[in-house]
Amino acid sequence: MSKPSWVEKVSGKSKWIRATKLEEEGRFEEAAKLYVEEAESHTEVRPAMAGLSFLSAAKSMLKAGKRSEAVKLFERAAKSYIKHAEDVKTVSPKTAAWSYRMASKCYAWAEMYEESEEARRIADSITEKVEGVEEYPLFKVFKPKKGSGLR
Repeated sequence: MSKPSWVEKVSGKSKWIRATKLEEEGRFEEAAKLYVEEAESHTEVRPAMAGLSFLSAAKSMLKAGKRSEAVKLFERAAKSYIKHAEDVKTVSPKTAAWSYRMASKCYAWAEMYEESEEARRIADSITEKVEGVEEYPLFKVFKPKKGSGLR
């Protein structure tokens, strides 16, 4: 038996890495279980990572043909992304908008269309406030006309 590589030594305990390997082997339900365990370990402290892990679990369950289980996981992913958005919106509005968009997609995949629309509406509202809209850009480069005397 060969010695494990340094990558295997470092990542061997990572449920995420093990789950992706299980997916590559076509063992989707086992991969989903590890993704869920990873998500649950991050729910409070790192909700974006939890969202990504729940989303990965949901996609694995779809590949396994377990749509009803996947729908529940999509909902958990959406809720994690909402938590992340709420945690960061005062510090990074663009990141919050991204998280609300991810939540919107996850809610749609979970067949929760009203929640999906609400998350998308919030993301659009934040984006509009941060970036402005075409008619009223927040940041427009001012270039003086030639001969105006302004530099």
